[in-house]
Amino acid sequence: MFSNDPLFWKSLGVTLKFAALFVPLNIIVALGLAMLLNQKVRGSAFFRTAFYLPSVISGVALAMIWSWVYSGDYGILNFFLSIFGVEGPDWLNDTKWSLVAMVIASLWGQGAMMLIFLAGLKGIPKDLYESASIDGAGKIRQFFSVTIPMITPTLLFNLITSIIAAFQQLTLALLLTGGGPLKSTFFLCDVHVRKCL
Repeated sequence: MFSNDPLFWKSLGVTLKFAALFVPLNIIVALGLAMLLNQKVRGSAFFRTAFYLPSVISGVALAMIWSWVYSGDYGILNFFLSIFGVEGPDWLNDTKWSLVAMVIASLWGQGAMMLIFLAGLKGIPKDLYESASIDGAGKIRQFFSVTIPMITPTLLFNLITSIIAAFQQLTLALLLTGGGPLKSTFFLCDVHVRKCL
């Protein structure tokens, strides 16, 4: 595998780049959505469902949706960019943008991680925020001094599962690009699957 397969090192590099982009973004987006849903607002149950729903869509259906969004000819993403006078790239056929397109599409299904963060946030005692507020801590200070330390186990769990998910990436890349263009989305799992075929 290390010496006889010329695609191994290429696919490892692609997977590591994907993980370096995907893991932090996945954590930030999931935590941000969980913090929004933790606020006492009307309709929060609806939004919880709406944000979770994409994570239960099958990989094939998700790939079909994103192939339509990313299409260079009729894609909705390039249409929105053209409204602002920006000429969008051919997302899936450009080596500079294909991996970024995979990261964006993969972020779509982070609803489960969001719910785990939300459960962690619900478990933080309100007394800690009240004490921090009395001591003069603002919202940002409360976030870094109360929220983050209190959800550290949840954060660690989500970090580990996110890293695992990054190294198991296969479905979207295989269905959207087939590993192309020029092997720019050829993940480590692709090497193993093609050997099995």
